[in-house]
Amino acid sequence: MFIVLFVTFALLAWVLGWSSLLTVRTIHIEGIAPNSALKGKQLIAESGIRVGEKMARAQVSALSELKAKYPKIESIALKRSWPSTITIVVKEKNAIAAVYFNGAYQLYGEDGLPFARVATPPSDLPVITGRETAGIKAAVSIYRSLPADLASQVVTLTARTNDLIEFTIGKTRITWGSSDDSATKIKVLRVLLKTSAMKIDVSAPLSPTTR
Repeated sequence: MFIVLFVTFALLAWVLGWSSLLTVRTIHIEGIAPNSALKGKQLIAESGIRVGEKMARAQVSALSELKAKYPKIESIALKRSWPSTITIVVKEKNAIAAVYFNGAYQLYGEDGLPFARVATPPSDLPVITGRETAGIKAAVSIYRSLPADLASQVVTLTARTNDLIEFTIGKTRITWGSSDDSATKIKVLRVLLKTSAMKIDVSAPLSPTTR
């Protein structure tokens, strides 16, 4: 019985690792949008995976290098479809805000980090003004914390510091302060937006002010 198992294991190892029966014949890539700056053929070429190599030996080590090289990639993984197809699965970052900096706009993802520079930001993104990284991250975090109905109305955000974030909803200027007590601030803001105030300060949500 032991000999049979040993032979079976050895045969399987040979088929997977050395036999020409299970080699990479096709490499696909999926998850890249048609208008993306990422190019599928380039990513495949840089992945290190080659047609003709053994399926079992196709490594994902190069994929982590691709993620580091291309900030627009949120995640990247390898999928094997036996007997001969490798698929590189890419998930791109979605921009949630744009920051004007040095003559161009940096697009920021949900992780609060920039991943692309564009001359003109997408019209559906709020624009953040600020220079300090901590402040920009705080602005992104606060924007993400807003309910969809409020976030969709935000036009611009200003990150003066990470503890002093301001934004506009319509023509009303909101002083939000830091990211602390966001749930309370949201409740207070909803009430005050029903007034005719042009400026609302909820940085201290238990004692808000309006003008």
